[in-house]
Amino acid sequence: MGIEPELPSHPQPLASASQLPMLNILVVEDNLTNQKVIMRQLQFCGYHPDAVATGQAALDAIVQRCYDIVFMDCCLPEMNGYTATRLIRQREQQLNRNRSIIIALTASDDPRIKEEAIAAGMNDFLTKPLRREVLAATLNRWNQYLRQTSLSAQSLMAVNEEQPMFPDYRSSLWELHFDLIQLHQLSDHNSEFEQELLQLYHADTQDQLQQLQQAHSKLNFQHIERIAHHIKGASASVGAKMLTEIAEQLEHHAKQQQLDQVDYSMQQLNQAFNQLQALFSSSDQSVSNN
Repeated sequence: MGIEPELPSHPQPLASASQLPMLNILVVEDNLTNQKVIMRQLQFCGYHPDAVATGQAALDAIVQRCYDIVFMDCCLPEMNGYTATRLIRQREQQLNRNRSIIIALTASDDPRIKEEAIAAGMNDFLTKPLRREVLAATLNRWNQYLRQTSLSAQSLMAVNEEQPMFPDYRSSLWELHFDLIQLHQLSDHNSEFEQELLQLYHADTQDQLQQLQQAHSKLNFQHIERIAHHIKGASASVGAKMLTEIAEQLEHHAKQQQLDQVDYSMQQLNQAFNQLQALFSSSDQSVSNN
């Protein structure tokens, strides 16, 4: 499974439709019978999902609408679910959007398929035919996660007023897909410690990326895998969810010695870090001006 929210190990009963967040859900399934079954199950859980039958149609759909959750069949015709997911991740970055939760759908429970789903950028994995209770538990789990991130967004203004740091600090972290609730709890509501922790993380990741470039120039996949694992662990510790996910994909590709995918993941990792670098550069300038 991909990057999962840190939630209770025993899913709580699914809330009623009136209690659930208003989530936009897209089903990508070419088998019309399967599509109808999944749509009906989601409707039973209180949702009103959209549906498309191809990967290209899914790409077109996400341009028109922001989806919270995408159920993606892995074996689509022409463009399979893995390729569609990679292109969706690229499109999200181009549009500067939050990343959708993408849940793989497959008729096989082969662990290699799960690994490929994770490597493509999917977040979760379900085996067809779907059982209603499994779908409900999965929706409940991701609902809790999305509620948590929504609370982070709603609390940004209040937190910034209580503990001002440098301009738009936490707003920028939110845009970089940091889990602000995790970060705030980790620092025990101490803004000075929080800033010190992030500066340490920034400096360490910068050093690791330099080592990563050296390992890549030598095509040392074992070293690339080790560095990606280091970055993944540090990123998870501070709630940097996007960097955690990209580092996990890089670790997987390096382990499989998939050079093209390693190159792509490294490009994504550098782009994400450059955004973080810009935040720290602006903070340093703010401090020097005060």
